[in-house]
Amino acid sequence: MVVRMCIACRERDDKENLIRIVVENGILLEDKEKLLPGRGMHIHDKHSCILKFPVKERIEKALRAKIKEEPLNFFRAELLQRSFRIV
Repeated sequence: MVVRMCIACRERDDKENLIRIVVENGILLEDKEKLLPGRGMHIHDKHSCILKFPVKERIEKALRAKIKEEPLNFFRAELLQRSFRIV
């Protein structure tokens, strides 16, 4: 069992229970297969965690990369919309 920390709630969990997010060319991507190269961050696929999705600066620090604001807002909205379907 590989344990990772959720960037929103800061709880540790098995990586299979978390969404892995990576950055490519300044755009956040969900790494569904968990195979994309580079530094990643993890978040629970729960409404409460997605509501606490961190601000741009915290994401950039976690991923050690610059991200673009507009794709970030789109990615955040996409996660939030999906979390409403799960609830």
